[in-house]
Amino acid sequence: MPTVESISAISRLTLIQAVDNKVAPDDPHQLAPWLRTQVDTDLAKLEAIDQVASTSELARSEKSLGVRNCLDRLESLVREGYRFIGALRSTVISEDDRAQIFAEYGWTGGLLGRMSDDRIVALARIGMSEHADIDPLWRYPADLVEDLKASVTAYQSLVPEALQGANGSAVRQRNEALTAAEQTIAQVRYWYCAASRQTVRNPNLANIGFHPRRRNRSKEEVELSAKRQEEKRQERERKQLQRLEEAMTRDMNRLEKQIDQLRAKQEKVRGSLGVPSLASAPAPAPSAPDAGDVSLMG
Repeated sequence: MPTVESISAISRLTLIQAVDNKVAPDDPHQLAPWLRTQVDTDLAKLEAIDQVASTSELARSEKSLGVRNCLDRLESLVREGYRFIGALRSTVISEDDRAQIFAEYGWTGGLLGRMSDDRIVALARIGMSEHADIDPLWRYPADLVEDLKASVTAYQSLVPEALQGANGSAVRQRNEALTAAEQTIAQVRYWYCAASRQTVRNPNLANIGFHPRRRNRSKEEVELSAKRQEEKRQERERKQLQRLEEAMTRDMNRLEKQIDQLRAKQEKVRGSLGVPSLASAPAPAPSAPDAGDVSLMG
């Protein structure tokens, strides 16, 4: 699928083309012929390879399980080849020759290294090559070579050619085209900056999707901006407090309504049981003060 970066670069290059088409010939903002050609070339290349990569990624994702199994099998086989070279006895091969054989089979420095998908496929293709210049005792065993050939063939049948590692991954090509496009976009920005004494504050930068840098503000402007920000903050807090108070009022009204309903239900139950209503029941008489209270009152 197209990446966010590739979509952004294509959109920016397309905008640059549209703006440059409308620039007057005597305008210093008009791109130099070599730079305009670079914009057109990078845009066309990125659009083409982005489409290829998207198609290849979709095809690969549909067969991802089979591809993963093939790559796992290939990785296991190339590791066997690495172990085979390392297991050659010192009586059969010198350490200098061993290092050379490692290099011949793609093991740089005699190290395993990181096993990316592209590297696994490349090592497998190197391993299944003839290597006539290597002593037969030091070559990969014949059965290992046959297994590598069979696994590579199975991998090729599942993965589109554009996505096969040793042939140049379409994703890698897209990344390279994207890097070139981003460099061209940066060159166009520098061109616009150089076309005016305002440089990075050139307002025409906005035409090609760049925000001109703002001028340095005075102390008064900074203080005024801070004051406005503080006023906005206070207004937000005031509105938030108002919303909380309104919500609390709604909740209180709802609770009062529920209490009234419960009281009505209580009176109904008391009436059905013949119990006097709480509203009509006489108020309890005040209790007589005890002796201590009388003495205090006296």
